[in-house]
Amino acid sequence: MTEKALPLLYLNMAGEMMYILDQRLKVSAEFTAGDEKSKSEKVLKDIILLVLGKSTLDEIFKTKMIPPKKNLKIVFEKLAHASIMRLNENSMDKLFDLMIMAVKYSMVKVTMAEQILTVSINHLQGIQDILPTDLDVRNAIEHAFTMYCSLYRPLSVQHWHLVRTSILQYLAGVHIKISLLLRDDRQSPEGVFVLNREDVAVQLAPDMDQVPIGTVIYYQNGKRVEEKDEHFEVKFKYEPYKNLPDQLNVPERSTDMGENWYKKHGSLRIQGGGGIGKNEVGYKAGNEMKFLESLMSRDLSTNKDLDSEIMAMSLFDDPTEEKNYIKESEEWYGKIMKIDATKNRKSLKSTIEEKTGGSRPSSADKKGATKKSKGAGLLELMDEAAARPPTAKPRRGTSTESSSVKPKSRSGSRPKERAPSASAPKRAGSAKKKAAAN
Repeated sequence: MTEKALPLLYLNMAGEMMYILDQRLKVSAEFTAGDEKSKSEKVLKDIILLVLGKSTLDEIFKTKMIPPKKNLKIVFEKLAHASIMRLNENSMDKLFDLMIMAVKYSMVKVTMAEQILTVSINHLQGIQDILPTDLDVRNAIEHAFTMYCSLYRPLSVQHWHLVRTSILQYLAGVHIKISLLLRDDRQSPEGVFVLNREDVAVQLAPDMDQVPIGTVIYYQNGKRVEEKDEHFEVKFKYEPYKNLPDQLNVPERSTDMGENWYKKHGSLRIQGGGGIGKNEVGYKAGNEMKFLESLMSRDLSTNKDLDSEIMAMSLFDDPTEEKNYIKESEEWYGKIMKIDATKNRKSLKSTIEEKTGGSRPSSADKKGATKKSKGAGLLELMDEAAARPPTAKPRRGTSTESSSVKPKSRSGSRPKERAPSASAPKRAGSAKKKAAAN
């Protein structure tokens, strides 16, 4: 199910990217004066239509493997620059860190693996809420919703667990500290997520509310003994699973993971460094990066005069925050140990030679050592006959005047004598028999 993980990861990360860009465009000084609001909407619309475009999603759905984070960051960098807005390198690193940490939190926090589709629908709804009246955006959202539901709703529970495991393995080891999560006590100072809090109810999986939480049930001979039930106090509050429809434009769904956090808080600060995509040890990409190649070769700007309207935007509030981010990222990256196992990689042949202390005999050598060449057996027999002393006892079936050795065939038996030719003289015995018959 790894081949079905990329479309979900892509959509959820794209949704977080749109939330961050929308929040930053609203508070940026460059996009608040005069008619700059229309420019902000144009930027967001251009990016949304490319992110959720039919050709883009077709490539995403065809790609079977998740590319490395370094290459995935390049994809989203190309998507973020689909309009007149431009981010510098540090802002793009910060954007990617915020995106990937928000998605990881959602994947860890969901009650069950099947809710990943609900999280994805929440992101689609959140993208639509950015430009709720735009007809083109609405059509793109509905098309993406149809594609994702057609692919993922038929999946079984086991397949959903495999998809979730694949995404979590891909995001393992990423522990960037986000100010928004730290302030809400959803992340520890060490960067570890806090899954359950005493003031927030924990949602149970379906059919888990039939027995009160904190109950010990005893069975005897396969039957429950209710009078022996015990109860103990639990630390957290629990609530039953909300079995709500996963549709667009509904007031509530089974989980709020994937909704726009920045509507309430609006904080984009990162603590403890990052640069996940930038600092990842790269390796050669395979066929899964055909999508990246198609994006890089595509002309995203339809208007040739856009170069004069390009506006730079930063995700940092001031230069000091950007410098601190760079410093913390370098410190975080310096703690990573790189091991290149390709330098000392040996082939099987060289490993055998090293263990045996010499070259391994070839198949031809083995064949020559075990099997003699054609005619070698006959020559050995002839040499043996020539070396026999004159006083040696003649072999059975041979005269004392002459001794000959008939070569053996390959099967070990002596070859049959040839029939006499027509020109050869007939034996005397056969002539006498013929005369007597007459």
